[in-house]
Amino acid sequence: TDTATVINSALASLTTGGSVFIKKGNYSLSSNILVPSNVSIIGEGMGNTIFIQEANVGFKNYDYTTIGNCDIHISNITIDAQALYDVCIQYRGVQDSSIKNVVFKNTRSVASGPSVALGIVGLNSVETRNIQIRNCFFNNIGNYAINLDPVSVLQVLKDIQVIKNQFYNAQTGVACQRNI
Repeated sequence: TDTATVINSALASLTTGGSVFIKKGNYSLSSNILVPSNVSIIGEGMGNTIFIQEANVGFKNYDYTTIGNCDIHISNITIDAQALYDVCIQYRGVQDSSIKNVVFKNTRSVASGPSVALGIVGLNSVETRNIQIRNCFFNNIGNYAINLDPVSVLQVLKDIQVIKNQFYNAQTGVACQRNI
């Protein structure tokens, strides 16, 4: 069984929110993990709970039908893109959320656009705000470790906190686009 399928089923069962704890181990992701509102995904530690990416975006809060979520928290995991994929986590239209103690590594550099280990992206109808990125480690990142991009001048990102992160072998640590 695909790891993403199992985790997505666990997340879907949390009808009023809650936490999914991922034990220590290596997990293959051949599809996206879609993280809904009011949910925490918690591993047993950076370097202990390791997701090996086999799909372009490992974790995201949208599937193009449900966009704009609140209170999403991801912590204590490692995501290895194997130099094959270019986005590890993407939040679009997210509010009141965090990413803490996460290792991002080995995103590929792509000619068609930037590779982004962590993308915080704007949305037309939802303000993206109050997101904390804390104590994360970015290593071997093709282009941007963190890309803050409202996407258009009509969208705004507010109160994005980037605190005590470490960047190694990243072309750009934090990229701020447009309307921030």
